[in-house]
Parts: sequence; C-alpha cells; structure tokens
Amino acid sequence: MSVKRNLLANYAGAAWSGLMGLAFLPLYVQYLGIEAYGLIGFFASLQVWFALLDMGLSPTLNREMARFTAGQHTAQGIRDLLRSMEFIYGGIALLLALAFVVASSYLATRWLNAQQLPRDTVIQAFMLMGLCTGMRWMTVLYRSAMLGLQQQVWLNGLVFVTATLRGLGVVAVLAFIAPTLQAFFVFPCRRCSASGASPPALR
Repeated sequence: MSVKRNLLANYAGAAWSGLMGLAFLPLYVQYLGIEAYGLIGFFASLQVWFALLDMGLSPTLNREMARFTAGQHTAQGIRDLLRSMEFIYGGIALLLALAFVVASSYLATRWLNAQQLPRDTVIQAFMLMGLCTGMRWMTVLYRSAMLGLQQQVWLNGLVFVTATLRGLGVVAVLAFIAPTLQAFFVFPCRRCSASGASPPALR
C-alpha cells in the first residue's frame, strides 16, 4: 500500500509541477517579452545540464537513507553522512554561482546576441541564474534524502505548494511590482532557498 501511495505521490508532484510551468508560460511571455523568455528557457536547460555534476551522489544518499529506515544505520551515522554531503553540494553550489558571476559579462556580450534587452539587464540575469542554480542544486540533496526516507507524500505535498506559490508569486511580482528579468529570478530563488531545509526526520 505504501509503495502505491508513494508512486502516486511522485507522479502527482511531477505532473503538477509541469502543469504549473505550462499554465503561467503565456503570462511570462506577455510581461517579459519573447527575448527575455529565451533566457528563462536557457536557465531551465541549465538545470538539466548541471544534473550531470551529481556524479551519483544523490542516488548514494537515497540508498543510505533507505538503509537507515531499515535499521542498518544509526541516527548519528546518517546525520554525519548528510552533513558531509552538504559540504560537497555546498561547495559545488558556490562554484556554480561564482562561475556565473565571473562569466556573466562575457556571456552577455560575446555569447548572447540580445537585440532588445539592455546589456546590464542580461548581465544581471546571468548572475541571478548562477545564484538560483546554486540554490536549486542544494535542493537535489534534500530531495534525495526525503525519497530515501520514504517521505514521498510529504515531499510532493511541498512540491505542490511551492510550485503553485512560485507560479502565482512570479506573476504577481511581474504584474504589480516590476515586469523584469531580475524580478522573475529573485522571487523563485527566495522560494527555493526557503524550501531547502534539512529533512525533518533528521533534525
């Protein structure tokens, strides 16, 4: 019964997250313009590319968390493992963020040929991409931990809430505060960093 429940929760969470992305797409284009949304599409592609940097760490943590639930690890041992993983992931996240900050000017002027967007806006967008990518990178760690602890229902409930708030929040910010790329990236990053907490079972 728990396996079926976890599978349904995973499918529902993934489906809802994808639906939220599609539902708000026309509004993003309306407020930001098609060229700005091209940068957002590039940012989405980054999340897939950087998944290669995981190098099997998240599946390893997932497996060890599952062994912990089966009684093969002590609570202190699994906490130590999680803390060690946090240092590794944190280092990679920091390097990703710094790489984008350093390379933002080159990417904006030499790599991307923006016609409508100001150069400074594009540079700031690349910097924010780096910061958001680093923050989201950390969530991979905690997601793997929660999956290993068989907390799929709790995790996908959080995905449901954050995906909805992120979509509605971004649209509200673009509509009522500032229809800019900077605003688009800053709000989801703050939501992402707020949700990237340690698994409650290990606190």
